[in-house]
Amino acid sequence: AAIKSTWQLHHPRLLDDAKAEALRRGIWREEGQGSVRCGPFPRQATSVHVRVKNRDETTGKAVLEIQPIGGTKVVYEIGGGNPSAASESVPDYNAFETGELIVKFLCVDESPSPAPNGDPVVWKNRITLRNRIFSQGADSFCELVAAPDADIFYTTDGSDPKARGVPYAGAFPLPPGTRIVQAYASKHGIESDIMRRDIEAGKEKRELDPNKAMVWKTHHRFLNCQTVEAYRLISRLTQFKARAEKIELYYYFPDGGEELHYIASEPTMKSGEELLGILDHIAELQPQGNVNLSIQRIHFDRAQDFLDWKNEDKIAVQDSEITQ
Repeated sequence: AAIKSTWQLHHPRLLDDAKAEALRRGIWREEGQGSVRCGPFPRQATSVHVRVKNRDETTGKAVLEIQPIGGTKVVYEIGGGNPSAASESVPDYNAFETGELIVKFLCVDESPSPAPNGDPVVWKNRITLRNRIFSQGADSFCELVAAPDADIFYTTDGSDPKARGVPYAGAFPLPPGTRIVQAYASKHGIESDIMRRDIEAGKEKRELDPNKAMVWKTHHRFLNCQTVEAYRLISRLTQFKARAEKIELYYYFPDGGEELHYIASEPTMKSGEELLGILDHIAELQPQGNVNLSIQRIHFDRAQDFLDWKNEDKIAVQDSEITQ
């Protein structure tokens, strides 16, 4: 082919990079099969981002962070009804507290040229079960509590409470020879995990099935782990094939003037490899930063991996920290 000195040469990826930048800025939009459409475009419908900042396992109350997207305010309804512009406004976007099982949010745009309302965003709480074994005279009793309040079903013979559960109506006497109480709670289509309480001579005995999944509620054990401890914790997650939940990560720049804050709220889970990848991306901005990592739950597909971790690090774990 002929070559002219007046031809404009560019990097082979220039057009791809230009397309990616236009898509990122919203100037273009992909329409499938490699085609794009140029703006301007109609305003996108509003939406709401909901993040769980904290949840009290005892009461079931959650503190939510509400972020309006594309609108000026967020309204909500409790239960099955859909919110409208006339619904009650969220009083505090940074700390919306609720003990309800289902809350629906709608972002409304009250600007002179309002964006269309999007679909309501449905937030669903979790149901947690607690239990207490106590004696009254010569008998042992079991008390069950659901948070938030829900219908509870239980068995005392090891059978599945979802299939053969008896409705719970209050603390009940344990039949002689009972070795296990299992229960679950349900309301408005939301179900708790199956709670298992092993009984032996009136005392709890925790026996994990090594081949079943489990959750380690680490409470304050892995809060505010500094750089060396944080990387060691991430290494342990990778080594024992675990996934972290309720993650909060701070990355501080050396001069102290800047920091990056990463949050993965429940039920989002991250493996050790994924957390390390996030830190690697952040470190590309500033390689010499300091890390502060908090994790409140760790999930295992096999309890044997948890037992191996516990034994290797000689960790004393309370029965209340384990759910299987």
